[in-house]
Amino acid sequence: LETSIESSILMYAVDVGWALTLVYFGSQVTLILSHGFRLHVVGTSMAAVIALVLPQFSSALAWSNVSGTLLWTTLALLVLAGTTRGQPGHTSGAPAAASLAMSSGSYRPAT
Repeated sequence: LETSIESSILMYAVDVGWALTLVYFGSQVTLILSHGFRLHVVGTSMAAVIALVLPQFSSALAWSNVSGTLLWTTLALLVLAGTTRGQPGHTSGAPAAASLAMSSGSYRPAT
C-alpha cells in the first residue's frame, strides 16, 4: 500500500513505548492549551492545531518530510507570539526599518 490510515501516536508507541509517546504528544498539546488562547498573532493557534492533527491521520512522522519541522515551528510561533507582547523592552512597529535607518546613517534624532 502506498497510503494507509495510520496513527502517528500508535506508531510512536510501538517504536519507543507509551510513556515517551505520551510525553512527546502531551507536551505538544500542553503548549497549545497553555499558549493557544492568548490570540496575540492571528492564526498561530489554528496553525498549531492543524499541524498537530494533520500527521495523526497518516504515517507522516515516519518519513523524511517537513511534518515534524512544521509542527514544532508552529508551536514555537504560538509560544513566542504569546510571550513577547507586553513585556518591557518589546517595541511594536517596524524595528527592522528603524535599525536599518540607524545603521545607514539616514537617521537623525530630533534636537
